[in-house]
Amino acid sequence: MKPRTLLFIIVLLSTLTASAYDAEIDGVYYNFNTKTMKATVTSGDIKYTDNVVIPETVTYNNTPYSVTSIGGLAFANCTGLTSVTIPNSVTSIGNLAFASCTGLTSLTIPNSVKSIVQAAFYDCSGLTSVTIPNSVTSLGKYAFYGCSSLTSVTIPNSVTSIEYAVFYGCSSLTSVTIPSSVTSIGEGAFYGCSSLTAVTIPSSVTSIGEAAFYGCSGLTSVTIPNSVTSLGKNAFWECSSLTSVTIPNSVTSIEYSVFYGCSSLTSVTIPNSVTSIEYGAFWGCSSLTSVTIPNSVTCIGDHAFVYCSGLTSITVENGNTVYDSRDNCKAIINTATNTLIAGCMNTIIPNSVTSIGNAAFDGCTGLTSVTISNSVTSIEYGTFWGCSSLTSVTIPNSVTSIGKSAFSECSSLTSVTIPNSVTSIGERAFSECSSLTSVIIPSSVTSLEEYAFFECSSLTSVTIPNSVTSIGDFAFEGCDDLTTVISLIKKPFECNVNIFSSYSSATLFVPAGTKSKYEAVAGWNLFHEIVEMDIEPMEDGNVVNFSNDINSDTDLDGNVIGDILYSISSGDGSYDSMEGCIVITTPTDDSVIDGKDIFDDDFQAGFTGIVFKVAEGNGTVNIEAETNGMMGLKVKIGNGGPIEMQLDGKQKVSIPYDVAEDTYVYIYGGNKEAHSKNMRYTPAGDGALKIYGIEVVNNVVDDIGKVLSIDDDAPVYNLKGQRVCTPDKGIYIKSGKKVFVK
Repeated sequence: MKPRTLLFIIVLLSTLTASAYDAEIDGVYYNFNTKTMKATVTSGDIKYTDNVVIPETVTYNNTPYSVTSIGGLAFANCTGLTSVTIPNSVTSIGNLAFASCTGLTSLTIPNSVKSIVQAAFYDCSGLTSVTIPNSVTSLGKYAFYGCSSLTSVTIPNSVTSIEYAVFYGCSSLTSVTIPSSVTSIGEGAFYGCSSLTAVTIPSSVTSIGEAAFYGCSGLTSVTIPNSVTSLGKNAFWECSSLTSVTIPNSVTSIEYSVFYGCSSLTSVTIPNSVTSIEYGAFWGCSSLTSVTIPNSVTCIGDHAFVYCSGLTSITVENGNTVYDSRDNCKAIINTATNTLIAGCMNTIIPNSVTSIGNAAFDGCTGLTSVTISNSVTSIEYGTFWGCSSLTSVTIPNSVTSIGKSAFSECSSLTSVTIPNSVTSIGERAFSECSSLTSVIIPSSVTSLEEYAFFECSSLTSVTIPNSVTSIGDFAFEGCDDLTTVISLIKKPFECNVNIFSSYSSATLFVPAGTKSKYEAVAGWNLFHEIVEMDIEPMEDGNVVNFSNDINSDTDLDGNVIGDILYSISSGDGSYDSMEGCIVITTPTDDSVIDGKDIFDDDFQAGFTGIVFKVAEGNGTVNIEAETNGMMGLKVKIGNGGPIEMQLDGKQKVSIPYDVAEDTYVYIYGGNKEAHSKNMRYTPAGDGALKIYGIEVVNNVVDDIGKVLSIDDDAPVYNLKGQRVCTPDKGIYIKSGKKVFVK
């Protein structure tokens, strides 16, 4: 707090030169008024030192003059001055009269002085005591500013107001008596009086100014009388020893950051007279355990209870027309907007909440877990900022945006699940989440803002989907453990060179056929190694059970997982966690597959399904699947024609293969009307292909000589993979082997 007036004072003192004077008599410089026959003490060619005695009268040109005033800046910067005797003839002391007299230890002001004006004793850092006489009616701005050795002061009953920053920085002041004559305590009056332990505010006071007791870290309690109608902004900012405070019924508003940083405050009663609690009113009151919001409160500002880390309960009284604590949620909810604006470590987010507001849980260090309901559509600015005990969070599919600094400094967060509904990850959204080890960004996200994952120092891998079109500066700066960056972007865009700090240690994995593009684009070409991705053939006997190998958190759009490429966006289908299967709802045109590389743009845009490889040789692909409505199952091996089949219920089908080289296998859906025959029909008329698992059996023995035994209960399939209940003469697949019927 260094306002413009104070800056002016500082500049004035630094440029101070000797003033004009009429005469120097016995070591004191004077100016004389020949009309009034009065003399004013002023400064001269040589600075005052040691002990100075000012006489009541002084003779000049054989004429006596009464010494009635000490002029502005008269003793300013006289650091060698140790004491001054001021006579009873002096009625006024000018601005900055003793400013920066750092060697002055004590001073007696005579009863003749009516006022102590602006900055009269500014920065008299050696002054330990001062007596203010009953004749003084006002203490001017900055009067004792920076008197850091002043231990006590008695303000007489004649004083009616304590002005702006009068005792600012009097860090040794342990006690002060405010008389009942005082009606107002000005802005910054006791700012930084860190040794002040107690203060009694008389009932005559009607207002406590902005930052009046700012930084009074030794103050343990304060009683605010009923006469006070307003508490100024920052009035008790960082009064860190303040354990209790009584707010009277006369106060109607708890202003901006009034109790900011009062870390020892254990309880507070907000009276029914209060209608508004402004921004940051109780910010950092970490010992506060519970708060009750009266029904009179109609306005609560942002950050009102942030960093109240000990808060276990917040309750809004019944009858409040603006806010509520529905379902005993231990939080404050804006009733009209269904926005949770303030929570605590025990908050349960109700299903009716649609938004979590700015800084709702900011600094809630006791919060270890949170369940965000599916009704929530947005997580706003700084919602969970500084929740250092939060270990994991699942963001539901209803959320479309993660705001700036939403999870910043969640230092215990090891995992986070972002659903496909999120389109943007805001600036610093996960910055300084130092325990986060990996993150998969869903294909719905189009932008990563500046510093999105800044200083995630444990992050080892990240997957960036093809949907991302912009990455902000320093998005992964400070992620020094990052060793794997998987970019599914097929057309890399130019970006700044400051996005990653691990270019020399991380490997960039890119889609097949795009390495040369990445090597030619700024921002990406700095990685020490760029590797094109591909999928390896599934091993003999490899079984993929989707209920075990993937889950609802897995991003299935364009990702390679366990040597299978999934090309299923949220619009084309998803993972059904109830049934443990992949659901495909959009059919694929066969033409998009022929002659296309699996990472080709056309393929990716047109194909909906899964792709894997089988090794050179022969074998069988076993698929457990089901179709509903108009959707049928299609399997295509290499460039061969698609094998089409209709299923009635959940079945396991076997598809034989015989290939001369490692070959792609495509599983996808079709929706020809013929497939609807003998299949269940969905009420909406749409179709669905469900795939539960895949098994690859290599090197099938051609046991064509074995005759099918009708006594064996194992299912039989024709060479198209269709189950046959009563096989006619011919060749079939049974238990993964070829057999024949005579």
